[in-house]
Amino acid sequence: MVAIVSGNSLGLGQTSLATLGQHGLIGTPQHGRNGQSTFVNVATGNLVVQNQDDYLVAAGADIASVRTYNSRGLANDDNGDNWAMSLGRRPLEIAGTPNALGSTVTHTAADGAVAIYAFDGPTEAYVSREGEGAHDTIKLAGGRYTGRTAAPAPPKATTRVPRAGCCSRSTPAARGSATSTVPTAYFWA
Repeated sequence: MVAIVSGNSLGLGQTSLATLGQHGLIGTPQHGRNGQSTFVNVATGNLVVQNQDDYLVAAGADIASVRTYNSRGLANDDNGDNWAMSLGRRPLEIAGTPNALGSTVTHTAADGAVAIYAFDGPTEAYVSREGEGAHDTIKLAGGRYTGRTAAPAPPKATTRVPRAGCCSRSTPAARGSATSTVPTAYFWA
């Protein structure tokens, strides 16, 4: 089977599935012996195929290794085949003068979903106004991006990247919010 979603981005992070949960989906995505998931985005015509390769259970946050294919991808992944790994990190892209009106930060998730954060003068932060991450913020201070998730309970996890070449570490956040702190030279998933 295939599940039908709607949204204006690649991947699933900015679609009806992410914003409305199971109510934003028609059909069943799982099929086959390995539980591969297949989605069609009716707004863009994008075919999204996901497969969980591995799952690591840990004392803290668990880690899933998921591959995602986007038929309308930009072929800008590591080998140009439109498959991306969930463990890969992509750099935040800033356009314009940092912390100035009119500047934006673009966050590309591991599944290819793109969220654009626009600088908001009163809050002195970049704010997302779309999809699953609506009202999430990213602040740039002291050479570090700090992201705050306007998540309903239960909150998302905290992600910190301490140094180059080191794995990211996730810990549960306080109820109702989550924070991510990443040096500007690093990546955020």
